[in-house]
Amino acid sequence: MNDPRNLDTAIKAVIKQGKHAQGTMSYTVSPVDTIPKWVDLAKRIEDMGSHSLCIKDMAGLLSPYTAYELVKKLKKSINIPIHMQCHATTGMSTATYVKAIEAGVENVDTSISSMSMTYGHSATERWWPSCPRRTKRPGSICRFCRRLPITSPSCARNMQNSKGRSRVSMPGSSWHRCRGAC
Repeated sequence: MNDPRNLDTAIKAVIKQGKHAQGTMSYTVSPVDTIPKWVDLAKRIEDMGSHSLCIKDMAGLLSPYTAYELVKKLKKSINIPIHMQCHATTGMSTATYVKAIEAGVENVDTSISSMSMTYGHSATERWWPSCPRRTKRPGSICRFCRRLPITSPSCARNMQNSKGRSRVSMPGSSWHRCRGAC
C-alpha cells in the first residue's frame, strides 16, 4: 500500500490509452505516515505523469485540521488537481471536507443520503449547506461544485428544473458523474 512502484505500470498504461490517470494515496495513521511523507509520495505520483491525485481516506481517520494542513502543503508542492474521498466511519468526513475545501482541494466524493454515512461518504444533501464555496441564493448550484472538472456547463443546465432550481445539490458527487454526456 502506498508504494508508488505499484502505480507506475498502471499510470503508464492509462496514459498510453489517452485517458485520465489518477494517482491515489491511501491515508492511514502511523508513526511513519507523516505530512512530509505524504507530500513526497504526491510528488512521486505527479512525476509518474498522473493527471490528478486522490487522497483516499477509507477508514475515516483523516481529521479536519490534518486535512487542511495536508492539502495546503500538497497545493504548494504539486501542480495537479487534488481529489478527496473520505468515508464517514468516524463521523468526521463532512468537517474534513470543509477544511480540505478551505485549503484548496478541487473535488470531493459524496453520496445520496440513503447510501451515505457509516461506511459510505458524507450525504450530498446534508453536505451542500456546509460547503464554504456555495452560493447564498437558495436553489442555486454551488459555485465550488460548478468548478469541478467533471461537470460540464451543459450538465449544470440539465440539472435545473423548469423553475431554474437545482434538482441535485452537488454535481460531481458519487451519484452524478458527468462525463460530458449531458
